Amino acid sequence: MNKLLMSMFLFSLFFSSFVSADGAVSGAGITPQSPFYPIDVLFDRISLAVHMDPVNKANLGLDIAHERLFEVQEMLALGKEKEAFQAVELHGEAFLVVEGAVDDLVLDDVQKELEQLLLFEKTFEEHESALRNVHVNNADVEEVFIELEMQFASLHVQLVEQKEKVRNSFSEEDGEIIEMDKNSIKKLA
Repeated sequence: MNKLLMSMFLFSLFFSSFVSADGAVSGAGITPQSPFYPIDVLFDRISLAVHMDPVNKANLGLDIAHERLFEVQEMLALGKEKEAFQAVELHGEAFLVVEGAVDDLVLDDVQKELEQLLLFEKTFEEHESALRNVHVNNADVEEVFIELEMQFASLHVQLVEQKEKVRNSFSEEDGEIIEMDKNSIKKLA
């Protein structure tokens, strides 16, 4: 099994640096228009399945979602709306994994759990900023962005709810930790 995973990983790395169909080197890696895309998606799903630690799983899910966002951007630039929607669906699938991992996050130290949630939130905000940088003039493509916005909203609600749950678990003695906000994340990064 490990040899199969390693082979798939090397295969994915090898083909992800290839040139896309229009001749440009792709920042998105393997895109939905590639015949190797199902292998890339399978590799990502297997990678997510074998990660049991919620922190690692959430981070991997965010990385995969970010890759899918680049795929959406590239497919829209090429005028391939069907393939863009395929990447949007897979982006949503990765976000669902992140939501589950965030929900499963239970660390021994409540402060570390809150810090990890803040790191997730920072990564999420960077991802959301990347979405804002995607510019599309075609009105038909607005559906793509509406779907992505709904996915972002769902994960954002999950992060906020989880942070509140952690903060509510503190006692009065832990008041210093309760005051932790996004600014303190700079110390962690």
